[in-house]
Amino acid sequence: MHYEGSFDVKRNIKEVYDFLTDPRKFTTVIPDLENVEIIDSDNFKVRAKVGISFIKGSMDVKFKIVEKNEPKHAKMVGNGTGLQSSVNLTLSFDLEEIDENTTKVKWFIDAQLGGLIASIGSRLLGSAAEKYLEKIIEGIKNKLS
Repeated sequence: MHYEGSFDVKRNIKEVYDFLTDPRKFTTVIPDLENVEIIDSDNFKVRAKVGISFIKGSMDVKFKIVEKNEPKHAKMVGNGTGLQSSVNLTLSFDLEEIDENTTKVKWFIDAQLGGLIASIGSRLLGSAAEKYLEKIIEGIKNKLS
């Protein structure tokens, strides 16, 4: 599954970059977060509640920031398990300075699912993923406003 989009925030590019690449800050916008373990500045683990159709429970995901081009670009990968399922994620963003106090965030996410979650119909799964992403984006906008 591939998702992408963009939004603007009223913060300078450095502040936005710092928020998105700091696991302590970024994890505050993950919906239904149960636990965070910061390993170092580029590695962290999260446990979050997941509910899609009849499948409900928690997933554990390990993230690693694999690319940093301050203050314009970063990429992270995540691998997780739970609910008799697996997920492999690639998340990246590109930042564009609109003016000294406004930044455009262009984001890209690729997800590969396996196991029980993958057995859910693509329409239902896509709808649930879009709602989850909307919550994260709204969280980022709120934290940076």
